[in-house]
Amino acid sequence: MNIVSLIGSNRGEKSTSASMVNYLAQQLVPQGIPVSNHYAVRMYHQPHAQAVFLQELQESVLLIVSSPVYVDFLPAPLIHVLEGVRERMGRNGLEGRKILAIIHSGYPEPQQRRPSLEMCRCFAREMGMEWWGGLSFGGTSPISGQSLEAMGGMTKGIRSVLNQTVEKIVKGGLTGVETLALEDRSTIPLSPWLVKLMMNAMIRNNAKKSGIKDLKARPYGVKGK
Repeated sequence: MNIVSLIGSNRGEKSTSASMVNYLAQQLVPQGIPVSNHYAVRMYHQPHAQAVFLQELQESVLLIVSSPVYVDFLPAPLIHVLEGVRERMGRNGLEGRKILAIIHSGYPEPQQRRPSLEMCRCFAREMGMEWWGGLSFGGTSPISGQSLEAMGGMTKGIRSVLNQTVEKIVKGGLTGVETLALEDRSTIPLSPWLVKLMMNAMIRNNAKKSGIKDLKARPYGVKGK
């Protein structure tokens, strides 16, 4: 089984998205399952690099899309690459292949990551791929591209989910699923409402330090509306 990863973060190799794929690869490669990493931001700025990605994608069994959420959606370079695959290979151009999405964000609420997971599932449907589900992780900002092992207890839950995913991949236990997200896990050991309260307070404090008085201001809004 050959696996191709598409890392959506604009930070490329130094991203949390890459950290998650690298953790999977550390366990898959010794078992004879190679993982080839490709970076959306690199292909966005260097379109010729997409040729290698497309070739390896055609020869792969599984595509892993690992990406953060930027303003509630997938990063623009990643969307650009996925649209490029659709244009070049056509509808159902990846029929018979599988796709697994790993979507993460700084906020703990799973609903923030749902639109990005839906976009990945929509891509799978357009390309005729088998949807193997999504992994949804919150509170991942502190990882900031470090190895998951280096983060210790903070990433214990994430590593547990990834370990289970590796076992299923090796045993062929991942099959087409209807569920959008196989797992929703946050690294923040607090209730979402408390996290929201703390983050809102932090934003107001930072705005005050920056001299921003009205957080609800609409400088580009139409006057009178």
